[in-house]
Formats: sequence, structure tokens, C-alpha cells
Amino acid sequence: MLCTKMLCYLAVLSCLSGCSIMGTSLLGLDWQTSENRIQAWACFYEGLVCQKNQCWSEAAEQFHLAARLEPQQPRIYQRLAESLFELHHESDALVWLQQAEAVAEPEDYLLYFDMGTLYQKLGLLEKARECYRKALEIFPKFEKGQNALATLPQLSMMAK
Repeated sequence: MLCTKMLCYLAVLSCLSGCSIMGTSLLGLDWQTSENRIQAWACFYEGLVCQKNQCWSEAAEQFHLAARLEPQQPRIYQRLAESLFELHHESDALVWLQQAEAVAEPEDYLLYFDMGTLYQKLGLLEKARECYRKALEIFPKFEKGQNALATLPQLSMMAK
């Protein structure tokens, strides 16, 4: 785990050379802000590794740390919500999913798709439909979004 954390940290540090993380340049920031951002994204990538290994508690912990350090990043909240859902903490997952939606970038169709998928898993079909439609407004040729919306059960059918 330490090796993975070090690799995540190095990957984030490499971005100091001028690239951006989630659309935010690290250049020109004061060191404390940069250090927090680096730590946040190291935690985020560590959380992704934990998710891949289905270590949901550890993933949630890493995403929670990342969210505290970088509170305006919707992808962190979305991944935290996913991990909490996998831990059967549906109400907590919903809170974090709503936070992701509150700070979402208007052009991030993949985030809206991922939020739709989680809303669907939570049984909130109208919210899922809303997110899938938003993803398709942004990128109409997005096939996964088209398929998800087309296969989403209709509420009238579910009531029967």
C-alpha cells in the first residue's frame, strides 16, 4: 500500500511541471494550496486503487480525505458516494452524490453519466434520467448515455 501511495504522490507531483489536474493549473498557486491539492489528488488516486481492489472502506476513507483538502471537486464526491454505496451506506452515498451534483462542471458529461448510474443503483430513477439527459445534452453522440437512458425502466412500468 505504501508503494501505491508513493506512486500516486509522484504522479501528482509530476503535474507541477505545468499540466493541470481536473482543469485546475497548479502553477501560480501558493505552496500551501499546492501542497493541499497534491495531497488531495494523491488520496484520490489511492482511493481509485482501493476501489479497483474492492477495498470499499479504504477507498471511502481516501476519498473523504481528498474531499476535505479539495472541496470543489465533484469527481471526488462521486467516487466517495460509489464507495459508500458498495458498503451499503445508501443514505450517506446520496448525500455525497448530491454534493457532487452541486459542484459539477456544466460540461462534464462523464460525471453526469456516472451520477446517473449511481442514482439508478439507488433506485432514484427520475434523478438518473435527469443526469443521463444532461450528459446527452452536453455530448449527444455519447452511446453509453444513450443506452443507459433507453434501458432505464419507465416509472409507469415500475408502478404496475
